[in-house]
Amino acid sequence: MWIGHFINGIDFWTQAGGREQIRDIQLDQERSRLVVHSDWVSHSGQQICSTESSYTFGSADLYRANPVRWICVTITFSSREHDLQFEDTKEGMFAIRTHPNLQLTPAKEAGPNAPFGTASNSEGIQGKEIWGKKARWVLYQGEIHGAPVAIAMFDHPRNLRHPTTWHARDYGLIAANPFGLHEFLGASVGEGAHKITKGDKLTLTYQALFIKGKPNVSDVERWYTEFAD
Repeated sequence: MWIGHFINGIDFWTQAGGREQIRDIQLDQERSRLVVHSDWVSHSGQQICSTESSYTFGSADLYRANPVRWICVTITFSSREHDLQFEDTKEGMFAIRTHPNLQLTPAKEAGPNAPFGTASNSEGIQGKEIWGKKARWVLYQGEIHGAPVAIAMFDHPRNLRHPTTWHARDYGLIAANPFGLHEFLGASVGEGAHKITKGDKLTLTYQALFIKGKPNVSDVERWYTEFAD
């Protein structure tokens, strides 16, 4: 799981242009939460922005058919030195890579008989077609060691451009990305870029669920409603 994007033209997605440098990590045991303060610095040494990232851990339905562990992530971007522009690109933003068995096509290195998964979103779209579409949530399902499992990711209603577009691939990359409108939706080049002025902030909240069993749509909708409230 990671956070990354192209900001002010600098690639923090693959880290080809810069890296997140952690300043401190605070642990709140009573709330099962980590708070991470970081500076995002280009390889030339320029500080581009700062982030405060809060990771809250929890569980749900532990005694029902589909028990869940979840991580809720809230990221706040800011800069005191200059404006920030989140570029119009598919390469971002809040992402996770799944187990190979949840990919939508068998992993080549595992052979043609390797298990693979399925994907759907809140709008009823299935499989590879969920890529680039707007949705409140996406769900990947499959089997690991013969047991059904799933990963869901949620976009909070307060987020920029909710419901977000998804950089969700058949090879197991799932990324919520509200910025890549040119590549996702065919908008004009740059239309998906988003600028915040010096001293302002951008806050985004997502949740990743790790599910034992095979949930149905009503399960996911109920979990989403609990997250969104």
